[in-house]
Amino acid sequence: MVTRTANGKLFWKGAVVSIGAEITVTNGAFDNFFYLPNPDFAGSDSFRWNAFEGTYLAPQDATVAIKITKVNDVPVLANIETTSILYSLGDPAVLITKSTIINDVDDNFIFSAKVAIAENFAQGDLLSMETGLSLAITSSYNKTTGELELKGKDSRANYETALTKVLFSSPVSGASIISDKRIDMVVKDSLDNSNVISRIASITEVFPELDIVTAFTPNDDGVNDTWDFVNLDFYSEIRISVFDRNSRSVFECSGKDCAWDGKLNGKILAPGPYFYTIYLNGGKRKYQGTVTLLR
Repeated sequence: MVTRTANGKLFWKGAVVSIGAEITVTNGAFDNFFYLPNPDFAGSDSFRWNAFEGTYLAPQDATVAIKITKVNDVPVLANIETTSILYSLGDPAVLITKSTIINDVDDNFIFSAKVAIAENFAQGDLLSMETGLSLAITSSYNKTTGELELKGKDSRANYETALTKVLFSSPVSGASIISDKRIDMVVKDSLDNSNVISRIASITEVFPELDIVTAFTPNDDGVNDTWDFVNLDFYSEIRISVFDRNSRSVFECSGKDCAWDGKLNGKILAPGPYFYTIYLNGGKRKYQGTVTLLR
């Protein structure tokens, strides 16, 4: 061999062929002679050789051209966190992952990605993006299906960064119930989708609307004697205040049993409208209005 290949190695009978090495022809053929390209190499390579018949070398070298055709390898997603995200409705948006990586041994570019709430999606659930996304990548969210799509040819590194900027949130006013939501991620190179990786977002608290009556009759007849609430037991932080028309506080409650009997310090209050404010779980739900005390 006169020159060696630039992007791979030649082997003969299991050993690497070096410049100047002699390869024996047996019955007109090279026995067990092959070329192994470097990892991830695709393209053209070549080497020059000369023939020797025992006395003389050939007057001119010959060139062997080698073409390695690229075969697409599927991208691989890995390293997503295994712990669940604990989320209370109305909390600030939380990152789906901080550690996910993309591997693709033969392609430096990703063309798209999809993040989807694949199980227990509810209207109001939202997937969004933090700022700082590569300008080559655009994002769009389908609020009907719970799918966030990223598009645009960009480097694996920039798509990795994009995946670590995906946020999950869900409002107090949404339709979610206490449940585990499976959030799937997948990326695509020029040809194939990657494997799917997932993380669970566990909804730990929901805050249904309070059922608030607008009037009550505290006359001890056993019917509608107190101003009470349905669904208050779903809340851990409660602040209820009632005022008369002179802005005097007549009732305060911070517990789950907030029935008001229409009295102040044991004394019967005058009939008429009273103003209330209800502030629950740090303001995740707020109400204000009037309740009428009837005699």
